[in-house]
Amino acid sequence: MVRSISILGSTGSIGRQTVAVAEHLGLQVRAITTNRSVTLAEEQARILSTSVPPAESPKTHRIFGSPTEDRLFLLSSTELDAYLPTDAERECKPTAYALANGAQAKEANGNCWWWLRNPGYYTSDTAGVNYNGLIHASGDNITSPSDAVRPAMWIKAD
Repeated sequence: MVRSISILGSTGSIGRQTVAVAEHLGLQVRAITTNRSVTLAEEQARILSTSVPPAESPKTHRIFGSPTEDRLFLLSSTELDAYLPTDAERECKPTAYALANGAQAKEANGNCWWWLRNPGYYTSDTAGVNYNGLIHASGDNITSPSDAVRPAMWIKAD
């Protein structure tokens, strides 16, 4: 039996954290309320929870990790090929927030590297996408402060 809860005030800092913790614990969020941020509550309701399988390393064909249930996730190289098939579509400009937190943009084109869900060559690496939109299968160290995160999500369309 799935336990469910209602969250009163889901758009504030504590409310957003409560939504995340409830999902992590496997609780079904039945209802959310808000005071003024109706748009955010509507957006929260549209973001679907999805089963995210572990991804295979494009370099070594190893699979690390376990499936998870998440609302935000990183794309795998297989998903990247399906949803962003060209190098130009994969190029990514870092936000001001990402730059302030260590992401680096290439001077020539302003693009940044970003991580994929796939493991890299070494267990401390993760595959990524380089400045020119090419998949870097060997990966970069997961502690690299210069790579960016480009989260993905499934959204319910009416």
